[in-house]
Amino acid sequence: MIDKKKQVKNLVTGGSVKRTIAGGVLGATAGYFANPERAKKLLSRLDKEN
Repeated sequence: MIDKKKQVKNLVTGGSVKRTIAGGVLGATAGYFANPERAKKLLSRLDKEN
């Protein structure tokens, strides 16, 4: 049986790694679409669909 200290440590460590990765992916995606060139292309595609 794993003691509670190890469980808490694993939970905190694993969770922080997942949050870091998720934050990095979300930040990169936001940065990609915040680029003015990309934003113009995206908006032009959306206008064509409507």
